[in-house]
Amino acid sequence: MGTLSCWYTKDPHDALKGVSLEAQTVKDDEDRAAFTELCDDGKLGPGSTRIAAGWVTDRGWSAWIAQHDPTFSEAVLCTHDQFYSVRVTDVPGATADDALTTIMAAVD
Repeated sequence: MGTLSCWYTKDPHDALKGVSLEAQTVKDDEDRAAFTELCDDGKLGPGSTRIAAGWVTDRGWSAWIAQHDPTFSEAVLCTHDQFYSVRVTDVPGATADDALTTIMAAVD
């Protein structure tokens, strides 16, 4: 799989504090099977919310967000050919919606 990972932090002394973006190309059915669990409606974890917006569903994509606690949120977008994941850790005021906005900016 082709993978692109980016990490942003304002605190060079704490590498876990910041925003990470991972984008992976789904090359074949084997790759697609590996991501099915992360994108499947039945596999959402506690606190996760499915995105039902037209920009996702009209294309046959799958997306969800999760606010695990005040310091950790994430979002996932699965297209036919790409898998995007963003995790936001210890960024004051950041929400799961911010994680999804980061993915949308990457897709654009």
